[in-house]
Amino acid sequence: MNKTQLPSDIHFIQRGWFHCNHVVVQDPDGPIIIDTGQHTGVEDTVALLQERGIDPTAIQLIINTHCHTDHWGGNARLQALSGAPVICGPKTAEIFANGDTRAMWVDYFGMAESYELPSPMILPSKIIAPGDSIQLGRYSFQILAAPGHAPDSIALFEPKYGILLCADAMFEQDCGVMNSKVSGEKTLDEALTTLARFKELDATIALPGHGPIITDVAENIEAVSHLIRLFQRRSDKHARHLCARAFAFSLLILQPIPRTKFLTMFEEAPWLHDNAAILGIPKPTDLLAKLTEEFIQRGLVQDNHGILTSTIPL
Repeated sequence: MNKTQLPSDIHFIQRGWFHCNHVVVQDPDGPIIIDTGQHTGVEDTVALLQERGIDPTAIQLIINTHCHTDHWGGNARLQALSGAPVICGPKTAEIFANGDTRAMWVDYFGMAESYELPSPMILPSKIIAPGDSIQLGRYSFQILAAPGHAPDSIALFEPKYGILLCADAMFEQDCGVMNSKVSGEKTLDEALTTLARFKELDATIALPGHGPIITDVAENIEAVSHLIRLFQRRSDKHARHLCARAFAFSLLILQPIPRTKFLTMFEEAPWLHDNAAILGIPKPTDLLAKLTEEFIQRGLVQDNHGILTSTIPL
């Protein structure tokens, strides 16, 4: 087998940027799914599994890599279909138990009133901690701490085949949002430590939480490390990275929405206030208006008679 290709019993299901990607490992006792996407659109998740010959009712285990809603929102629906237990890392379990919407970024993005969390909240039946190993099908995966994008993130690494499930620690030539206002001032340092940990592995293929499969893992680690070091030097670059993704996420949730309503919904959103100041924009709502215009000019947003919709894939 080409080492940059996945074995046939591991499925990588790529989604857009609102839902996370799914990884499914086939096992004689039933498939195992890592990360389940948003709860909105979960029926699309079910259909995507079925298209690949994966029976959602036969899922035997659900694993969540971290606490953000795009990675666990489908838990309740898939558990209702299959009865599968949920497992996750210890910090994620604590966030789930506390219903900590700040750690989930729902509060920080200003979405608490407009984004209804999945219900019921499925609590894990088992914890997998960094340093543990877990048998998934015929593969023994090592559990790694992968903080940065989220302080509770874990990654999974299979050394025999060099398969790294890196979640949102790195994407192809990019990284997940680094939110130091929620995760702490050491967020960027932690992200670099995670990438250094990945560099020590003999990974030949990486499966990210968003975007395509990464086949040149070493080169990608260097590129993403360079980007994060740039963020350390340039707070404005870091702020723009966060704002672009917060804007895109917000519109994907709310679309279609009148432009005037969208521009007034986030007057108190922490992400706007924190980053407008860094970017030297006096009024946070001016930052939102600027982002709207930029996204329209780039073809990422359409304004149809005052109604905004996103062209970014879900």
